[in-house]
Amino acid sequence: MQSLPILKYQNFNISFKNKGGEITHALNNLNLEIHSNSITGIIGESGSGKSITFLSLLRLLPDYAMYQGSILWGPEQLDMLSLSDKELRKMALKDIAYVFQDPLSALNPSLKIKIQLLECIKENLSKKEKLEIIKQLLEELIPGNVERVLNSYPHQLSGGQRQRVMIAMALVNKPQLIIADEPTTALDPSVQHTVLELLKEQTKKLKSSMVLISHDIKAVADFCDYIAVFYKGQMVEYAPANQILNFPQHPYTQALIQCRPSSKNLGFWLPKVSDFLNLKAAQVLEKITDNTKIEGELVELNQVSKKYKPNFVALNNLNITIYKGECLGVIGESGSGKSTLAKILSGLEISDSGNIQKAQDLSAKGIQMIFQDPYSSLNPSLTAFDSVFEIVSLYFSNLSKTQKQDKTIDILETCGINKELVHLKPTQFSGGQRQRVSIARALASNPQLLICDEAVSALDISVQAQILNLLKRLQLEFSLTILFITHDMLVARYLCDRIAVLKNGNLLEINTTNNIFKTPVNDYTKELITHLID
Repeated sequence: MQSLPILKYQNFNISFKNKGGEITHALNNLNLEIHSNSITGIIGESGSGKSITFLSLLRLLPDYAMYQGSILWGPEQLDMLSLSDKELRKMALKDIAYVFQDPLSALNPSLKIKIQLLECIKENLSKKEKLEIIKQLLEELIPGNVERVLNSYPHQLSGGQRQRVMIAMALVNKPQLIIADEPTTALDPSVQHTVLELLKEQTKKLKSSMVLISHDIKAVADFCDYIAVFYKGQMVEYAPANQILNFPQHPYTQALIQCRPSSKNLGFWLPKVSDFLNLKAAQVLEKITDNTKIEGELVELNQVSKKYKPNFVALNNLNITIYKGECLGVIGESGSGKSTLAKILSGLEISDSGNIQKAQDLSAKGIQMIFQDPYSSLNPSLTAFDSVFEIVSLYFSNLSKTQKQDKTIDILETCGINKELVHLKPTQFSGGQRQRVSIARALASNPQLLICDEAVSALDISVQAQILNLLKRLQLEFSLTILFITHDMLVARYLCDRIAVLKNGNLLEINTTNNIFKTPVNDYTKELITHLID
């Protein structure tokens, strides 16, 4: 039997009106109930309307947002849209709390955590009483580290600790509703699981309700009682979590589950969302014909170390061999040394000690890098064509202008950017298209080693599947060697031939992907695999 709803959207619509008077409909005819003492997952990709739905609750959207319909609160069915700003603020301080995706930007960098937490408590208590409440709460969230955390600035804490502080801020006033918007996306897998467990545990303890917003349906499904799936501004499916996972009805929900790398699609091309929406037989997966020949050493790192001031060891006597034609995954949490390794290999950093042996035919142009955020790595003033043409002109000066132009178009089309789109700038592309342009730019010099530093971690599940397919195809077609840096074990298992596991600058183990997953040696590797949601 379902409990009474604490929050109810009735025929609710959100539109945005620009300066020219043009209206964009962002959310259409939403009817959704959030039940008391329950956790509801809100699933959807970027632009689906999931975040704006709950930002509208306290009118946190821009002034040019327009609302239609009703948002009803509590058993009294109080119409939130009819409340004054003062009434809304009072409710925000007491009944509703948010946990945002990026705690580093949500926290004040100039204030210690203690001051920020004290500011959150709105009860008429003494400072000593408030501090006692904070310490009791933090002891549950960050046991053994309370005093250090309270006396730290946000930048002095790890990502997991900062997110726990954000959770403490949300819980300290014992709200009736907690809205967690992508609370674990930027965290490492083991930390993600811990944070979600904490949120669930505290929500149940307070007998509150929680809305858990995410783009990854499987990552949050185990923590939810109900799941609502959003697609292009509409809620397309709503049901108990187990029913959604095991018997998804809408083609888009089916696509979100099937497009994600898992044990079921190993060795197959990942399906596209469009296959499901067009009602194609997407469940019939196409097998990858892998004739990759892994032979000969391309790069060998011997006793490579790197330190940063004052005493941070980024890499400690690292020994890794990268073979021609392979995709080597590098797994590790934040601060493990993954990105430092990439920078040293690409020449952006110099190691303090050790040596790097490269194959004779591997030059500087033969190593290229793809970064996590294509928006910041591409020049916003250059079109896709100009970004790639610039590299082609640099490394193929012997070609005529027409040949350079043709080569540029060929590279972009190889990466899935059609001829009609090459004259668009980064702001005019989607996130997936921008990453395709970044890959095209990296390929323009005909590299032998492609370094992907969290190249798919910021992408939606369906877009991630397309980029993983592209990288696999490029590896096979061009005998490309890929160093794939990630914190996502499922993605690494899908794409990589071998996996190296790093922690605190040390190489814990390196083996074939199959052996890493079936017979892991190190306890840390075992822990990472334990937290997988396949």
